[in-house]
Amino acid sequence: MNILGIDYSLNGSSMIFGDLDGIKDYRFFSKLKSDIKNSKCIEILEDYTGEQKLDNMLCYFLSRINTVDLVVLESASFNSNNSSSDFKAGYHIIKYLCRRLDVQCLEVPPISNKLFFTEDAKADKIKMVNMAMSKYSKDINFDNISKKHREDVADALSLYELGQKYIKCKILPAKKGCVDTSDIKYFETLPLHQQQVIAKLYNREDLYKEIVKKRNKLKK
Repeated sequence: MNILGIDYSLNGSSMIFGDLDGIKDYRFFSKLKSDIKNSKCIEILEDYTGEQKLDNMLCYFLSRINTVDLVVLESASFNSNNSSSDFKAGYHIIKYLCRRLDVQCLEVPPISNKLFFTEDAKADKIKMVNMAMSKYSKDINFDNISKKHREDVADALSLYELGQKYIKCKILPAKKGCVDTSDIKYFETLPLHQQQVIAKLYNREDLYKEIVKKRNKLKK
């Protein structure tokens, strides 16, 4: 099964494509000319205006979506700093295409993404990047990505990994009065902070509350 992790942001965005075994391809899109000038890896770092950046992101998305089983997209908040029409359009087009092509799309809040990857829901950019580099330096050449945009790649890597583990967990929806037949053996091998995020994404409030209690006991 193939997964596409997407960090979608105003100045720099990243997409990580892979399956349950590992990363197959990745792209970084920027509208800042300084990024292309300072980069050693032109083929993965695109230089566009805002509109061109959106067009090329969607072209890459369309080239992959027919082979993707799960899209994991970080939830976007539209405020005065990122409320351009292009930015909003791109985010909603990705969601719309997933719906029309019947591809599952998980929207993950930023704090959940940070919690999953670092065990810290308030993790800063440096912590996210350091975790990404420690886990994925064999797959991603971070030296070829400008330091200010490594965080976009780190977020996309976390989303991709979350997608991998979400699929492997195979948790079934809870049904009142029915025995839970989910095979949670793999789920139980994950660290509690990752279990917490995945249980929430599966809408399993029973599992989620149980995990939160366990984590709170450990903190005491």
